Amino acid sequence: MRSKYAAIGVAATLMLTVAAPTTSASASALSPLAHQDVEGISVFGAPALESQRELLGLIEDTPSAVIQDVRSGEILSVTVNPMVPTANRRNVCQAGDAFWASAHTPYTNKCFYGGKGTIPLPGSFSRQIFTGAYTAKGTYNINNRIMSTPRQAPGSTTILTGIAATTTGTIY
Repeated sequence: MRSKYAAIGVAATLMLTVAAPTTSASASALSPLAHQDVEGISVFGAPALESQRELLGLIEDTPSAVIQDVRSGEILSVTVNPMVPTANRRNVCQAGDAFWASAHTPYTNKCFYGGKGTIPLPGSFSRQIFTGAYTAKGTYNINNRIMSTPRQAPGSTTILTGIAATTTGTIY
C-alpha cells in the first residue's frame, strides 16, 4: 500500500533546487547532496530520519522546500535548506538570467538569478533550461519522479525529450 505521502504526477508542482553553501558544523550535516527515502518521500540534505513523523518535525523547525501533490496533498519530496537561499526568481527574464523556458501558454518562463542557492520554481511546464550567466542546473517532475539536469557552465542549455513540470533551479 502506498503511503499518503507517495510521489505525485507530472501535473504536480515542480521545484528547482539551489545548493547553498553551509557555514557551520550542524549545517554541513545537512548536505544538499545527501539523499534518502523516508516512507516513500524523497528527502535531500537531511540527517538520517526513521519516519515521516521525524521528517514532519524537521521541516517544522528547518527551512525546507517541499513538493506536494496538488490533488491529494501528499508530500512527494523535501529538500532541507540549511541557509536561506540568495537566489531569486521572476517570470520575466533579464539578460544573464538562468531559466526554464515555458513549453506553452499560459505558462511563463521561470527565471532565476542572484547568489548561490536553490529556489523553488513551481507552476510551469518546460522542455528546456538555459544557464544564462550562471553555473546552474534544474530539477523537474516527470512520471512521479524528481529528476535533475546536469550542473552546467554559463551559456549552456539542456533540452528534454518531452515536457516536464519544473520544480527548482540551482545556482552554484
